[in-house]
Amino acid sequence: MSGQKKKSIFSKDELAKYREELIEKRNRIVGVVERMESQAIRAGSDEVSVDHMADHGSDSYEQDQTISLIERESEAVRAIDLALKRMEEGTYGLCDECEARIKKPRLKAMPSARLCLECQIAEEEGRL
Repeated sequence: MSGQKKKSIFSKDELAKYREELIEKRNRIVGVVERMESQAIRAGSDEVSVDHMADHGSDSYEQDQTISLIERESEAVRAIDLALKRMEEGTYGLCDECEARIKKPRLKAMPSARLCLECQIAEEEGRL
């Protein structure tokens, strides 16, 4: 990747639309994460009796699953934050790896995408 990055090809209106979508999605995810964290904390503080060890095992499993979901959603928030930063820098819509334009259908489906489809596939296959 070169030191001088190209600038985004989106109009101000298009960027505003993507920014609004990203912020709405971020707010929605943060709300979900806060509710899950609250439930996980509440479930973890329940008393456990010897009579209900099986229930405790189920509760522990559910709590582990909730924590995994929280981590995944937190990663989505970080990706959104990076996309918003790229908007500020004027590089939104450009692949972080090859600097090619990320196609609009991909951004429409995944507004926080940082890689073009070809580079995304290469990353998932371990070629990047």
